[in-house]
Amino acid sequence: CSGSYSLPSHIRPNLRPGSTRNVFYSAKNPEISSYHRQRVEAIGSRRKWLGSLSTLSLFLLGKSHAEIWRPEYAFQDDAPTPDEGWEPPIVETPSSDRAVIIAKRLEKLGTVLYGAYWCPHCNAQKRMFGKEAMKSIKYVECSADGRDSLSKSKECKQLSGYPTWEIDGALFPGERSFDEFESILTLIEINRPEGESIGWTRRYLEELEKKTAAATAQQSG
Repeated sequence: CSGSYSLPSHIRPNLRPGSTRNVFYSAKNPEISSYHRQRVEAIGSRRKWLGSLSTLSLFLLGKSHAEIWRPEYAFQDDAPTPDEGWEPPIVETPSSDRAVIIAKRLEKLGTVLYGAYWCPHCNAQKRMFGKEAMKSIKYVECSADGRDSLSKSKECKQLSGYPTWEIDGALFPGERSFDEFESILTLIEINRPEGESIGWTRRYLEELEKKTAAATAQQSG
């Protein structure tokens, strides 16, 4: 993740050569305890064994697969990318009434959540809303090795970090609380003319930016 939610430089994710998967932790990092290194080695051994079984079963069945991403996989330098890419962690938390109401309001404005399967802030947002509410929110995978990735789309390419919310066409980067969502939604809803198509807020902000730039230029001249 990036933006206001970047990790400190000394533990910032490194890009693995030949891969777009971000590694959030390194076994060589002095801040990672020996306990964690031992855990990583144990997880790696088990996963290699399970991976061999999966490969054999896939060979026999003739099917490709996607695997659910787990945070501990970030420790493993040799973790292969599944045939169909990584799936984000499954959202199992139940949704509160507030979450469902906010999600419905977001849905009406064509809201999209752009993220990456490995992004802890993206997954935290999903857990905050819960499994029922997330059914109303469109999620777009922007990591190249994620399942159903749209990393090459202009929408993903224009992002500066994850998560990024697109609400009525306008981009709101970073992790947001329910209070923030309610403030954004209320501001849009009370100003948005009735019957306007999705994207009104983006168009309004773009026009406002042009007017502000023109006024600034006039004052400078």
